[in-house]
Amino acid sequence: MSGVVNSSIIIFMDTDERQLIKTTLEIAKENNQLLKKLLRKERWAQAMRILYWLIILGSILATYYYLQPYIESAVGIYGNVDETLKILDGL
Repeated sequence: MSGVVNSSIIIFMDTDERQLIKTTLEIAKENNQLLKKLLRKERWAQAMRILYWLIILGSILATYYYLQPYIESAVGIYGNVDETLKILDGL
């Protein structure tokens, strides 16, 4: 039923109204294209942000992994020095 009503409305429109509807449709299509471009760019930006943070966190973890033996050695030396100072302080 609504198709019949819409068709009859279009038949009784004058040329100015038809031109206005065509212009509105063109603008709506252009806006749709722009919105799709914005959405695509936002998705790429979000993917790049995720990649950025993964690289930073991966670098931190890799640095800790490679420096862990040196860190453990330094902590062990500090513990030995601390014990030695406590022994000397007790004398």
